Amino acid sequence: MTTEAMIAETPTAPPIPMARAESSGERFVFIDGLRAIAAVSVMFGHLYRAELGPTLDRICPGPVRFLADQADHGVQIFFVISGFVIAYSLRNMRVNAGGALNFIIRRQLRLDPLYWLCLFGATVHLFIQTKIHADFQEPPASFSTFLLNAVYLQKILHRPLILNVSWTLCLEVQFYLLYIFLLLLIQRLIARAGAERRGRAAIHLAIMAVPLIFSLWLHGRAWAQPYFLFAWYYFALGAMVFWTIQGLIPRSALAATAAVIIGCGIWQRDTYVLWCPAIAAVVYGAWSVGGLTTWLKQGIFQYFGRISYSLYLVHFEIGKEVLKLGIHCTGKRPGPAVIWFLLSLAASIGVAHLLHVMVERPSMSVAAKLKPKTIKPA
Repeated sequence: MTTEAMIAETPTAPPIPMARAESSGERFVFIDGLRAIAAVSVMFGHLYRAELGPTLDRICPGPVRFLADQADHGVQIFFVISGFVIAYSLRNMRVNAGGALNFIIRRQLRLDPLYWLCLFGATVHLFIQTKIHADFQEPPASFSTFLLNAVYLQKILHRPLILNVSWTLCLEVQFYLLYIFLLLLIQRLIARAGAERRGRAAIHLAIMAVPLIFSLWLHGRAWAQPYFLFAWYYFALGAMVFWTIQGLIPRSALAATAAVIIGCGIWQRDTYVLWCPAIAAVVYGAWSVGGLTTWLKQGIFQYFGRISYSLYLVHFEIGKEVLKLGIHCTGKRPGPAVIWFLLSLAASIGVAHLLHVMVERPSMSVAAKLKPKTIKPA
């Protein structure tokens, strides 16, 4: 499967918690707004192309069709901003076993409860479908398949995806683990070498360069796509944007890394690669003019930023069922098709809102209580 086909198959990477500006305590509202744009665009593209795509193509103007075709680029936005915010979250922490375990537990408390609930719901739905429709082709999920999906190992072990979106969750969990390991290695080398500022920058770049270049080499190779390294450069460049803002590496190093990624994208003729440095440039540009805490602060962007993780998990399953109901009731006639498409968007947003309030927000509160009161400085 090509990279383009894979990304089109499933929507996006998991959104990340709200980030706050280091000096003033303000939220990085621009990051939240980017997450909102990514989540809504992915929902729009997926549901547009799901069941009534050919019908909608006949009646929708060209700009709408273009937006639907480009909407799956939300996955790149999520990966890059994920790297940025995880680097921010760990910016002052001296990595050790206890700190790393605490961080991982808090991350999974943030992600797992809602994911497991949606996973269980999709499993039950699949089982009911096999009982109701005799000609239903997809077999129900076995217990082992459910368990591997629950612990994010389904892609690595080549098991079916119960939730269509879960492959990016698998990548994200692996991104976190690799980043913590690299950060530990960086801190150990700096401590051992007693490096000054330039030496520290060199160590940061040397440690990041090896997996990043390997990731670019793996990109586009179908056999590598179950494993996180094929997409690591998205996360890595997002982290390097924050390193540059923090003064850990020079701007020239960030620009050189972006140039390498651009060259790789041009050589491979892959626009998905080119989106990575473009998104990183937007985030860095927003910081350089003070936009991280002011841009996209409007209520609609912040609302969809808050519910983006819930929306990411449920939109495909909920929206497709609404579209199937529409086809059953009114067929694929153009007029009703538009109405059913809009209803699928509304239903997805409504369910996402309820899940955010009832499941996601309480999970975030529990995770926040486990955050250490004091952090040993790096």
